[in-house]
Amino acid sequence: MVKNLFKKIVSSALAVSVLPVTGLAAFAAGDTVTAVNAKLTVDVSNRIGDITHGAGGFLYGIADEEVPTSNTLVPLKPKVLCTGTMLTTEHPYGDTEFVTEQFLEAGGEQVMMYLPNFYGYALGVSADYKEYAKVMRDKIVPHIVEWKENWKKKHGVTDGNPDELAQRIDIDKAIIYLPINEGAPRNGTDDFGVAWLEYYNAIKAADPNATIGGTNDWSYNQAFGTHPTENRNYELRDFIPFCIENNCMPDIFTWHELDTFDMRDMKAHKAHFEDAWKTAYEDAGLPVPEIPQIVVNEYATMDDCGVPGRLVNWIARFEECGFYACLPFWHQANSLNDLASDANESSSSWWTYKWYGDMSGELLSVESNTDYKELYGLASIDDNKRSVKVLLGGQDGAATVQLENVTDTDSFKDVKNVHIKVESSDYAGMIGTQFEPDTVLEGNFPVNEDGSVIFDIDNMKFSSSFHVTMTAAADDADTSVVYTAPYIGYYEAEQGLAEDGAEV
Repeated sequence: MVKNLFKKIVSSALAVSVLPVTGLAAFAAGDTVTAVNAKLTVDVSNRIGDITHGAGGFLYGIADEEVPTSNTLVPLKPKVLCTGTMLTTEHPYGDTEFVTEQFLEAGGEQVMMYLPNFYGYALGVSADYKEYAKVMRDKIVPHIVEWKENWKKKHGVTDGNPDELAQRIDIDKAIIYLPINEGAPRNGTDDFGVAWLEYYNAIKAADPNATIGGTNDWSYNQAFGTHPTENRNYELRDFIPFCIENNCMPDIFTWHELDTFDMRDMKAHKAHFEDAWKTAYEDAGLPVPEIPQIVVNEYATMDDCGVPGRLVNWIARFEECGFYACLPFWHQANSLNDLASDANESSSSWWTYKWYGDMSGELLSVESNTDYKELYGLASIDDNKRSVKVLLGGQDGAATVQLENVTDTDSFKDVKNVHIKVESSDYAGMIGTQFEPDTVLEGNFPVNEDGSVIFDIDNMKFSSSFHVTMTAAADDADTSVVYTAPYIGYYEAEQGLAEDGAEV
């Protein structure tokens, strides 16, 4: 007979190393120390700001009321929903008036509307820019204003008795008009500024309380076209001064980051924008105001969506920059952009964003020694809970997690041992369901003399995300045994193990 014909299970194959300064700690039988090159380093004492959960947004992620359900939405702490205008003809789902209530009640803050999809396709509008502005002023915006007034009546704003939701949400600030998507439409003029001013004034004429977002570039600083009088590209350094001069500045700046290299360049994009903003106001002889909110309302490549290990990298970049962001509409409209496998079920990526939603307190400094598109993550410390959480992914094989300066914090001061739990969420396909994550490592670890805690995670997959929780353990906690999950490997039948003289 052939033993274990299609799979073999090797217990405790996830290698765990605990590396105190004085030497190696004891291990459970069968565990080995693995040399690991990839390393994620977290400085537990270096706090870089409050966590925002800003990356948990969606483009067309909600198709209709309770599709998917609020149960799948609330744990993610979403901030922004980007969807179709209330008169969209591009999609038979996702109209603002049908999805806004659920999203705001689930904790959301903003609902952005792609106005060009009134014409059926947000990137191919054939209307002249003046005709489009007239349609916005006379038809699209008045319909939205009527809806907002009904919302105010429903939630007690009109009679001065706002309910709990209306006390949290100013609907005039929560509903955001996006007159342009990826440079279109501006037929009838090659001057982006001329088209923008026409659209801005049309919206404000019909809704003086309007909140307007733009420029909604397909990539950072890339949707503006040719400068009308100079032989160069028209870009933010032209657009911002134009808006200062013409009193048409977006309330919220939006653009898209849809290429893998955008993860590498995002901090540079932020720095470039801050410089363009500051320079424009200084050149105009005006005080430099606070930079508007930035929302990257479409992010990640088509291949990245639904892949937990890849999405961790994106989430981390947005948190570091302080941007809000929305997953893109590459696949299905009713799945929270591949986070839900059904109306009320979780995909593997849902767990990644749920862990992200669970993070609280302040962000911590994170570094990786790999390429920008490989191992990366984010970390937080919550002094009230006396816990540290780390979210990481993007690594094939093994990686070291090094938590530095643990005892330089109030939460872990004088702590000799800590408890570490590592969970994984493995890619289950675009619409695959994962009912719960796996625990792949758990145990008590000694704090090294230099205040660090170091451990390895073996048998990682690039597509998987990992969630680390560290809490204080008792001084006499047993650090000799660490639980590691079974490893399942697959091989061809002819490589199977034979018994009793049988041939394979």
